[in-house]
Amino acid sequence: MNGEADWGNPLYIIVNVIALSLVPLTITYIAARVGKVPIRRLLDRHCELMVSGLLLFVAWLVYSSTGPSWGPILIVGLATIVLLVRYEYTVTKFSGQTGGFSGNRDGPYDDPTECEPPYHAWKPIEGAKWIWNKKKPSDQEAQRGQTLWHRLDFWLLRSSHGVTNATLTLMVDDSVNVYVNGQLVAENIRFSHVPTTVYFAPFLRRWNNVIHMEITNDPGKEGASGEDNPAGIVYALRVA
Repeated sequence: MNGEADWGNPLYIIVNVIALSLVPLTITYIAARVGKVPIRRLLDRHCELMVSGLLLFVAWLVYSSTGPSWGPILIVGLATIVLLVRYEYTVTKFSGQTGGFSGNRDGPYDDPTECEPPYHAWKPIEGAKWIWNKKKPSDQEAQRGQTLWHRLDFWLLRSSHGVTNATLTLMVDDSVNVYVNGQLVAENIRFSHVPTTVYFAPFLRRWNNVIHMEITNDPGKEGASGEDNPAGIVYALRVA
């Protein structure tokens, strides 16, 4: 062996491809175990997968030209960068882009559905859409009222001590309770034509953070329809 890459040898290629694959997968597994989260949560973004593939391709090119000496170090470094992409320093999320609805806090959660604003005169939240579990409540739901849970989660590399601002700006029809990592941070926020802002930086933690919103649409009048008693929520989440 003279230490030179032999990419004309199929066995050499197979062995090195396996090596390229095992290192980032091992790091991903360790990160998932340490963070106590499912591995799929580390790989659930198409963008991350694309970045991972691009970085591994670059690693393969460099590895093929420099030989095995620099390969492992380069791969470990690139894999670490890929994982850090998942642990965000700042977060911006809007209703209609994330989260889901369920009749129970523990789920399962279905994708949200964009719905019409209950009152078009209400001030909009830029970038966000009104959402509910369907376009409008059924007549029965409109008459009896309905409570749904909305869940969204995000990741932070920092603990709450490094967060200077964490806000949830929202409007709702009819009311909402907001929980951050299981702690009630805002109770019985009622519908209003202007947004309400909830500040929750002290409740954040490193790694995975979960926000639950318990949203209630009050009972309508007898014979009310979904048009008569609409429901929904709109919000913008910002952490910096």
